[in-house]
Amino acid sequence: VQENIISSAGTITGTQTICPGDTPTDLTSTAVATASGTITYRWERQAVTANPATDPWTTTGINSTTHSFSGTLSETTRFRRMAISDLNGNNSCEASTGYVVVTVASPPAVNFVNTTTTTICAGDTVSFEATAGGGGAPFNYEFYANGGITAVHSYTGTTSTLVTFDPVADAGLTLNDNDYFYVIVTDNSGCQSTSVSRTITVSAPPAVILTTSVDFPGDVFCTGEDVDFIATNIGGATYEYEIGSGGRVAVGSSSFTIPYAQLAGTATVTVYVTSGSCVSTDTVFVQENIISSAGTITGTQTICPGDTPTDLTSTAVATASGTISYVWEYQPVSQNPATDPWTRTSVTSVGYSFSGTISESTRFRRVTISNLDGKDCEETTSFVVVTLAIPPAVNFVNTTTTTICAGDTVSF
Repeated sequence: VQENIISSAGTITGTQTICPGDTPTDLTSTAVATASGTITYRWERQAVTANPATDPWTTTGINSTTHSFSGTLSETTRFRRMAISDLNGNNSCEASTGYVVVTVASPPAVNFVNTTTTTICAGDTVSFEATAGGGGAPFNYEFYANGGITAVHSYTGTTSTLVTFDPVADAGLTLNDNDYFYVIVTDNSGCQSTSVSRTITVSAPPAVILTTSVDFPGDVFCTGEDVDFIATNIGGATYEYEIGSGGRVAVGSSSFTIPYAQLAGTATVTVYVTSGSCVSTDTVFVQENIISSAGTITGTQTICPGDTPTDLTSTAVATASGTISYVWEYQPVSQNPATDPWTRTSVTSVGYSFSGTISESTRFRRVTISNLDGKDCEETTSFVVVTLAIPPAVNFVNTTTTTICAGDTVSF
């Protein structure tokens, strides 16, 4: 009898870690088997969940000294090479190498969410948050936009399991409607996971126009006058205004009134219209039509019935920010000068000349009209009074008869 001796089953190498979907690198021979018979080989495999000493191994169908893979693995697996020695055609003898392990790593789990709304207004931005779980640090985070082949922003070699991404601030992008973003996370095993994509909706801000009402042509107002503003009416929108940089004031509708005291002189008024996530603005510059002085007049006098008054004269002309014109008004002295109406004359000169007498005592005043960019503002002088005097009453009677004889006299 003769012993079929396998002196050495040889040795193999190839322990490695792969990512799901990857094809393992070849398992190679570092030493061939030696035996007293003719040597052939057979490769076997076994899931790492099985017992390598007692559980069965499965033949792979590879009979070379090395093992090449034609595809990926679905689980972490042991591999070994069996050396088979055949001596004189008698029973074959077998011996195995030690095994190598191809580990199928668990890819990092990735959660990619927006931390702000994804419905934004043109010119705004969004913020995303990427969280890696599983796998092992350090991680690489690569953010992609719209299916591009190059990352628009990345964090490399970080141990952080949470990072943020702002496509405007971090990547300098201009956002458009239906842009989408996703992140690929790579762990220390080189395994990658791709997140779901997040799509944004970009809305154009509604067009807004701010004007003053028709009572304020040229956006000009008079001293003491509250100003009415009208903005474009957008359903469901909220409205605020701001004077200069004095802070926003909420109003209930697209039309609003600002008190004179807040606008006196000149003012820049901005309206802010918020519709959804969009804020639209427009600005109006308003200015006051200032009459610094209405001027002064003189001419208070007393006349007799039937007399024509002397002229009312200007002792000082008006000064104002607009183009100045005048008109004269009158009112009977029997009326209240503060509350009762005045009657406007056709006289538009700085002085007032009478063409005839008056029938009652009358007040007169001059109205200064300042026109600035189509807006008329008025201021009056103090009034003067033309008093119509009451003539003396007279009674003339005879104290004797008025029928007398020639040569007689009468007495009155």
